[in-house]
Amino acid sequence: MNSMDITHAIASTMDYFRLAAMVLDRFVSKRNVALSIDHIAQELNVLPGDIGDVCMRLASTGVIVQSPEREHWSLAVDATEVTLENVWHAIGGLSNGKGPDLVVCDTSPAYKVDLFTAQAFFGIDQTIASHLRRYHLDAIQASKRHFVYIAKMRRYEPDVDSLDAAYV
Repeated sequence: MNSMDITHAIASTMDYFRLAAMVLDRFVSKRNVALSIDHIAQELNVLPGDIGDVCMRLASTGVIVQSPEREHWSLAVDATEVTLENVWHAIGGLSNGKGPDLVVCDTSPAYKVDLFTAQAFFGIDQTIASHLRRYHLDAIQASKRHFVYIAKMRRYEPDVDSLDAAYV
């Protein structure tokens, strides 16, 4: 993996985190209202397939649930308990990458580097999750700040050569 691949992977994770946070924010702001994927997609101006993927990931963490008729989704927990940590776990955090190849002998230098890298990323992932636990989505609503505003401030441009130039 070269530096451009790493740059795009980081930007992609941040973009997906932002989208998942915006989707979960919709559920927190609507509280007890069941929402359809099409409704959320229209509000956020995002493809319904992307919203569906995010909803499935959020549901896997137990923060939202799908209605029995499978047409709507709703918040499954108290809105005051929802934090950005829920979003981080839903998108897989840093752990969504490929780990060490177990077929390779454990004496291989590549295996040892992969193992150390995996341990380092696990520690980073836990630190990020701990930090995000402090930010409650209902507090963002109460303070009148909104994720859509943040998303408009930083737009990722994937066809550039450096991380600094990737955001405009």
